[in-house]
Amino acid sequence: YKMGRFNRIDFIEGRLESLALRPERETGAWQPAADVFLTQESVVIVMEVSGVSARDVDVTYEAGRLIVRGYRRHPAEGRLPKSFLRLEIPHGYFARTFDIPVRCDPASITASYRDGLIFIEARISAGASPRDIPVR
Repeated sequence: YKMGRFNRIDFIEGRLESLALRPERETGAWQPAADVFLTQESVVIVMEVSGVSARDVDVTYEAGRLIVRGYRRHPAEGRLPKSFLRLEIPHGYFARTFDIPVRCDPASITASYRDGLIFIEARISAGASPRDIPVR
């Protein structure tokens, strides 16, 4: 299939629009693994962020999206290593955006940190509005 000139422009515009809608997915040095699931009452997101301090994580809910941003410090930060023999642990900034498939009550959203995991829970409801969520 050969695209005409205007079809290519439409295709490129569509790709740019989709990237503009999800800039957090394209930024950050690394992306922590996450599980997202529904219960009868809530949407639950669990993210693996070992080595990240709760104070270095921001969670925001807006327009049906949960955005999690943070920073993992390098274990050698503050020290000057002579050389690295192996460097496998990702560090630096991360950002993840999760499209929430149901309407949630922003006032009910909670975020907690335990054993290297962030647990975010949002109760399903009929209305929604933007809100920042503290990580405890």
